[in-house]
Amino acid sequence: MARDEMRNGKTGILEPFVISINILAISFNRHCRRENNGENMKKASTILLCAVLALGLSGCSSNLATQDTASEDAASQSAAAASSSAAASKSAEAKKKADEDAAKLADAKTTLTSKVQEAQALLDSSSNSVADPQTRAALTDAINTANDIDSDNPQSYTDALTPLQQNMDTVNASIEQKKQDDAAAAAKQAEADAAAKRAEEQKASEDAAAAQNARNQQQSTYYANCAAVRAAGKAPIYRGEPGYSAKLDRDGDGIGCE
Repeated sequence: MARDEMRNGKTGILEPFVISINILAISFNRHCRRENNGENMKKASTILLCAVLALGLSGCSSNLATQDTASEDAASQSAAAASSSAAASKSAEAKKKADEDAAKLADAKTTLTSKVQEAQALLDSSSNSVADPQTRAALTDAINTANDIDSDNPQSYTDALTPLQQNMDTVNASIEQKKQDDAAAAAKQAEADAAAKRAEEQKASEDAAAAQNARNQQQSTYYANCAAVRAAGKAPIYRGEPGYSAKLDRDGDGIGCE
């Protein structure tokens, strides 16, 4: 539209000159015919030629100026469009990066939160179940450290995962060690109980054998009177000893043939 207006403006400026040249050409033509002068015709032709050349040069200059202006306008518009496009592209890239960073931060926080919950559950369930209580204390410190993180850097949350997992592994290993220790202690106690039972049974057997032997001896030994006891070298004779009988212990104090 701007180009059309400029072209129309140039045409309006040149139009009077064209009309003037046409009038001049008609006048010279009539004059030369009346005078019938060949020299005047040549002059008129020269003047007309110069006018035409001037008009052509003016038109060319006008066209060149119009083209230069149009080129400048086009270049300016192109530069503005390129600048706008670059700004829009830069803004879009910045927004995309911000969205990606926000997503990474959210994922890192979620992952750490899940691991902290897992570690807390292990801590709660391992009370009195570890061989080394210090492993649970270290896990507690790792959980507290993870909970205290307040950063916009996803790596801060990612870095906290490693000590958490390491301490969880240590607690789990301590739990397994406690199970093994408890099993070994139980086996040892069972063996001790079995040995004690065997010893008790052995003693009971020996006591029973001794009692039986005493009864056998009691039954096989007989003293008719204290003289027989003294003759056998057994006086005094005590209750429970072979050959003891109530008739030998007249006062009933458990000692016969005093």
